[in-house]
Amino acid sequence: MQNRDQEVEEMADNNVDRGISKASPSEVEIMDSWVRRIASESEITSSHCGILDVYPYCLSASESEKLLSSFEEHNLKYESNFLNVMSAIYLANNKEVIVSCPKIHLLDEIIDEDISNLQTTVFRVTEVKYLQLFVRLATRELLFSDFYFPYLKTLIQGNWELCFPVFSLEELDLKKVTDLARVHNLYVRR
Repeated sequence: MQNRDQEVEEMADNNVDRGISKASPSEVEIMDSWVRRIASESEITSSHCGILDVYPYCLSASESEKLLSSFEEHNLKYESNFLNVMSAIYLANNKEVIVSCPKIHLLDEIIDEDISNLQTTVFRVTEVKYLQLFVRLATRELLFSDFYFPYLKTLIQGNWELCFPVFSLEELDLKKVTDLARVHNLYVRR
């Protein structure tokens, strides 16, 4: 039988913010509702959206072939820009992001125990190192996540070739993301 001090210590341990936790049911519902809204064609046209990208315009087929042909010269070269801009957005969002990574279990053997032990696919992230892990998985095209920034009312989706769709509820929030992208030598093309 545990003594009272051990019980109190375990309770405190369970309530410590470890930087990542299972998202609450209301956070999961908010994330799901955002994804449903984006999936609806009418919602997409009425929302404020763009593509977080290395280039300010959509590349032609020949430009894509030339500029995107090397993983090292594209994904790895610009990875730090994405890590920096996503960290800046995270800071502008009061150091909080909800991350949905439906296939995270595929990497259980190589990801941090703090993540695999949560046994979930939707996370509340309050420490930048965990955000950066999910961003790295996306920039390296291992697993893609949805990043929801509740205070900025903005969803960013990891995607191929460093073209991350951005959806904001308000134009002002999209402008904040666009401005932060520019600071880190990226663009939100529209």
